[in-house]
Amino acid sequence: MRRKQVPGEIKNISLQRVPNGAHNRFIKTTIELARKNEKIASSLSAEIVAMEKAQELFRRFFGVSKKNPLTAEIALHDRLRDGYWNGLKVVVRGMLRFPTPEKQVMAKTLWHRIKTSGISARKQLDRQTGDLLTFTDLLLTQYATEIEGLGVLLFVQKLKEENDLVNELLLERSKMDARRVVGGMKKARAEVFTAYHSFVRKVNALVTLNGPEDYSAFVDAMNKMIERYEEEIIKKPKKRKKAEK
Repeated sequence: MRRKQVPGEIKNISLQRVPNGAHNRFIKTTIELARKNEKIASSLSAEIVAMEKAQELFRRFFGVSKKNPLTAEIALHDRLRDGYWNGLKVVVRGMLRFPTPEKQVMAKTLWHRIKTSGISARKQLDRQTGDLLTFTDLLLTQYATEIEGLGVLLFVQKLKEENDLVNELLLERSKMDARRVVGGMKKARAEVFTAYHSFVRKVNALVTLNGPEDYSAFVDAMNKMIERYEEEIIKKPKKRKKAEK
């Protein structure tokens, strides 16, 4: 059963329902406010340090700074893919001046489709990959005659092969990152939760034992922040409609 709130103490807050970014700011601000209050900083130094350590663990997972081992492999196949894409464009553009009208018509048709595709090696990696997934299938079906006639089938096949591989690697990297972040973040948030509530309980105990005078500025600042979070950040659960009698 939750302990009843006493006037002059720090209010309760459902930290579990605070999003990661706001959670990070809340704990950071709590530590800063605690450090500024001499009584709290001296009496609860161990508890503040515990919050700081838990916050640092949380911050590391929040940033996810470690490089995924698949990143280098993705970069390799991205370069190969870009090479085939650029090679395809060079060949098709060169065929615009081919001596026979039939080849010129094929080249003009294919070149127009390439130019209007909007695909570029400078495009964001996931967007370029998604665009090429559709475009390579289009080339091998609707433009099969032009591809065969201009002798660029191998370019398109290798382009599709490398792009499909990049797509698979991107999906796998996302799964790996998600597993790492979710598991690590869950543990980090649990440690922050424990450290924060231990700190709050001891602040409230000091208020009860010594009176609120030395702690009122800190408690007021915390309660104002908690009220703002509850009003602006924490999503209120929808109340169930009362069943009709």
